[in-house]
Amino acid sequence: MEETNKEITGENKGSDMNDPDKAYYSEEMLVGYRWFDTRNIEVMYPFGYGLTYTTFEYSALNTDAEKYESKDVISLSFSLMNTGDMAADEVVQAYVHRVNPSVEWPEKELKAFSRVNVQPGEEKTVTLEIPVETLRYWDEINHDWKDDLCDIELQVGSSANDILLKKQVALGD
Repeated sequence: MEETNKEITGENKGSDMNDPDKAYYSEEMLVGYRWFDTRNIEVMYPFGYGLTYTTFEYSALNTDAEKYESKDVISLSFSLMNTGDMAADEVVQAYVHRVNPSVEWPEKELKAFSRVNVQPGEEKTVTLEIPVETLRYWDEINHDWKDDLCDIELQVGSSANDILLKKQVALGD
């Protein structure tokens, strides 16, 4: 059982490192788009990138509170308007960027998304929810989940590199 845990966590760095059936993630939390964003490396097709036959306008980002406690759910809403001539789906994405964290974090993390069908000229209010408990980190010393009580910037857009709306809120008790 203990050997399996070491394989999952990447602690087992013995002679089986070249085994093609095992994966070791030396990037730790900076996997995929998190690595590129945190290291400021531009990519041709950012995470969440998609093609469409129309254009969208994002506006009026609001939250249901300015400060959230550990048991709360952040509810954010904004307007999405199809400004083109074709009906289309838009995958709206909400990221979290920690402003003054006490521990190391990626530049931003995807925390909510939704696929929204919008007709030409139509405007919809989109609501996304982020439970505050999903913003915790694992404390390796105490072996427990901890809250990082800091300010966070909610970022809404159509991809990791196309952030169109931002709003700062606080985490705390």
